[in-house]
Amino acid sequence: MNKIDLFFIAAPSFDSPLTRDFIHKHHSKFNKIFYVFSFSQDFNESWRPFTNFIENDLKDKCEFIYCRMSGALNSDWRDESVHEVLKRSTGDYIFSIEPDFICDWDKVFDFMFNKDYSLFSMVEHNLSGIRLWPSFWGCKKSLLTQIKYLNFGATIDDRVKKLFNIDYNRRLKFDNDQLKYLNADRVKDFYKENKIITEEMTVPYYYDHFDLVSTQLMDIVQDDGHQLLLLDRLDVWFKHIAGISHDFITMYKDGEKARNNEAYKLFFDESMKTNVKLLNEWVSISNKILAQ
Repeated sequence: MNKIDLFFIAAPSFDSPLTRDFIHKHHSKFNKIFYVFSFSQDFNESWRPFTNFIENDLKDKCEFIYCRMSGALNSDWRDESVHEVLKRSTGDYIFSIEPDFICDWDKVFDFMFNKDYSLFSMVEHNLSGIRLWPSFWGCKKSLLTQIKYLNFGATIDDRVKKLFNIDYNRRLKFDNDQLKYLNADRVKDFYKENKIITEEMTVPYYYDHFDLVSTQLMDIVQDDGHQLLLLDRLDVWFKHIAGISHDFITMYKDGEKARNNEAYKLFFDESMKTNVKLLNEWVSISNKILAQ
């Protein structure tokens, strides 16, 4: 059985009942679980109702890390959070799960704990290529010592890439470039029928969070059906309800709804199905989002 360390990164002014419900139900399955409160300024005491509530609810079920972004030149908030986790990790695998990710955990656990793999994630496809999303992302930790740039941050432009001293310009892609032309009902078959490879780029290529690490790992990991596992290829249900923490924090800070979509309603509805205690302030802010 694989020895897995799992981490969640969240703002200290946000709560995910889905995350807490997961930890309550499944904490004993993992070697360690880390809950990281990440922030880029001095800790604001107004956040205490959230952090105290979460710590009390999850007492003895996970290890808490308060990670303030230091402003180091070659890092960002997410990179620093992951490195704080890695300092404390003792597992053979490290996994990131975001607070707005849900799936059929019984089926996913069978793969996570019982298969021999190097990388396990999910795919996002956009105009610049494909990503392995940190909403669900895990790797064999020993591989992290074999890559040059252990930076989980986002190099969003050439200036940042140079500032971080990153001399690497490859991207992930499928060996068949027809994905962008497929109908939606053919995408899953495409994922199963084609392999992910890396490709050297002739123009500057930039990386979102985890992308730089994922691409380097895929330089040494073969997409042979064993070393790389993708949720998109498995017969399991999963959903990333993207942008939920941004929706919540925007309402918390500014009293304004960030987006006009059904994502937060889905997150709220799924949260209400859990058996965990609910923070009154979370309920109040969530209702404001739903009412606008």
